[in-house]
This record gives sequence, structure tokens and C-alpha cells, in this order.
Amino acid sequence: MPSLDAILPYIPRDTRVGLVREHERVNQVEKNTRLREIEEEEQNAVHEEQQRQSQQQQQQQQQQQRQKDQDSDDDEHPHLDTYA
Repeated sequence: MPSLDAILPYIPRDTRVGLVREHERVNQVEKNTRLREIEEEEQNAVHEEQQRQSQQQQQQQQQQQRQKDQDSDDDEHPHLDTYA
């Protein structure tokens, strides 16, 4: 297999491009600041997930209670089917 130097001899290696304008610079981000932001986002996501799960449990309990109430209503007034 031919080496990359023979295939691509015209591409310069290890070059630096001079910045013409100040807005072209990349700002260094402090890791601590970014880590705190990520941790806050994760905590918010966990909290939202817990709230969602508790709401689902409440809805399930309400549905079960309604179902029990409907079942008990059916037992109080049984319907007899008669055929003549």
C-alpha cells in the first residue's frame, strides 16, 4: 500500500493559520463551568423523570379506583338477561 506522503505530497502538515479577525478565535471553556452546567441539566432531567413517573402512578391508581367503583356498581344492580 503506498504511503500517504506519495499520494498527497501537496497537503502541508502541521500548519497554523493566522487569524485575521478577533471573532475567529475559539474561546476556551472552563471545564468546571461546563461540568456544573451539565450536572444541573442532568439533575433537572432526573427530577422531571421522577415527576413524570409519580404522575403516571397517580393516574394508574385513579384508573384502578374508577375500575373498582364501576365493578362495585355492576354488582349492586345485576342485569338479568331473559329470553322468551
